[in-house]
Amino acid sequence: MTLARVHSIGFLGLDAVTIDVELDLYGGGSDKLQMVLVGLPDSAVRESKDRVVAAVRNTGHAVDACRITVNL
Repeated sequence: MTLARVHSIGFLGLDAVTIDVELDLYGGGSDKLQMVLVGLPDSAVRESKDRVVAAVRNTGHAVDACRITVNL
């Protein structure tokens, strides 16, 4: 199990708002990637899944048969 927490910012109009991002990566016991994104409206979730998977892969973790939970 890998848990990471980072602080980031997002833009709301011209204002910057702080965002806490938590990611939990663990073996899911299945043969495919499972992902849960919490804390965003539906359209934003659909757009961000590929970016999250790419970011995790670029850290060196194998994500093909794991479960990822992202809390924003």
